[in-house]
Amino acid sequence: MAEEKLLKNSYWHSTNFITMPTILIVDDHSIVRKGLLYHCRVEFGYPDVGEADSCPGLMAALRRKAYTHLILDLSLGDESTLEILPNVRRLYPSLNILIFSMLRFEWYEATLRYYGIRHFISKDSPETETVRLLRLFLDNPNSMRDAPVQPGNDTDFATLSPRETEVLYFLLKGETNATIADRLNMLPGNVATYKQRIFHKTNTENVIQLKERIDNLSRRPS
Repeated sequence: MAEEKLLKNSYWHSTNFITMPTILIVDDHSIVRKGLLYHCRVEFGYPDVGEADSCPGLMAALRRKAYTHLILDLSLGDESTLEILPNVRRLYPSLNILIFSMLRFEWYEATLRYYGIRHFISKDSPETETVRLLRLFLDNPNSMRDAPVQPGNDTDFATLSPRETEVLYFLLKGETNATIADRLNMLPGNVATYKQRIFHKTNTENVIQLKERIDNLSRRPS
């Protein structure tokens, strides 16, 4: 049944002269990748889909093949894809990127928009909404590119710079200044400066308060 649906969708795309996207799915959970692979190949009829489960795997896949669409989680185990987004965008400026993550869009909105990323799907979304947004991204990736930033309750997180957002990610994981400095190739003193900026913008005084505020925001509807 699945094979018949894939052949039917692929034939429809080919006979209607629709350019077939080449899709790379990057997530460290195999069950998530399998679900996305099914929708892309069987439901949508796009057979050319690759996958990776780490930041090195992502970069290697992009070097091997010219993908048109990237479906990416922000967190890959102990790795943050925020670290490699600058290189991904610099090396592959025309790559269409969708973020599929449990992390709230509001926390990283400014950074994602800075890198031209307008498509985001929460892993908490209902399946029907996930499929709708996924199809929108694959069929019309420019649909959200020029959309204005939508105001929300978490505007203080939306004001964080890309570098502050990277530091925020590791702060929430409980990393020390020295570890963050090593991961982001910066001085520990600079990390401390970014931390203070984050505290100021989020109206917190320390990491404990920051995590509490994050927890409270996480309980709100997205």
